[in-house]
Amino acid sequence: MLETINNLLGAIDDFVWGVPLIVLILATGIYLTIRVKCLQISKLPRAIHYMFHSESEDLDGEVSSFAALCTALSATIGTGNIVGVATAIVAGGPGALFWMWIAAFLGTATKYAEGLLAVKYRTVAEENAKKAAEEAQKKAEEILAKAQKEAEEKRAEAQKQLEEVQAMQKRLESQLTKTEFAAKKVKVKAVKGVKKSVKVN
Repeated sequence: MLETINNLLGAIDDFVWGVPLIVLILATGIYLTIRVKCLQISKLPRAIHYMFHSESEDLDGEVSSFAALCTALSATIGTGNIVGVATAIVAGGPGALFWMWIAAFLGTATKYAEGLLAVKYRTVAEENAKKAAEEAQKKAEEILAKAQKEAEEKRAEAQKQLEEVQAMQKRLESQLTKTEFAAKKVKVKAVKGVKKSVKVN
């Protein structure tokens, strides 16, 4: 029984991972390459440009294009790719490398279509949207509270400066009153001195 299952799975595996899969992958790549108008070549200069220059560099939390590329490559390239290439060259000779290049060229259109459809038809879960809205509201409240606190501090500082100015004005008025009083006393003494001198004469 177990041997029968193994034979059946082996036959399915040979069929799926044999010529039909190769034909399907290459045919899909050719079809998508035609549909996207040979995007691998026509958009190559733009792709190289955006590898080092992001479309929106000034936005907060924005990941640079180069960082996104490195992340994608780190999730795609692994030991299987390296060992697979070496195994293909050993098994099929140098010609296998040529067909890998062809498959990679056509696979670029497949990968582009896959990413485009994923972005176009992605949906945001209701919980995630609610959580994002709550976080945005919380952040807005924090910004508002900070602005109110800064306004209160500036108002208190302005009030303090106003009180200092009023206190200085009172001191000046007091000094001016004392000066006027002293001037009157001097004037009175001067008048008395003049009167005495007139009487003596």
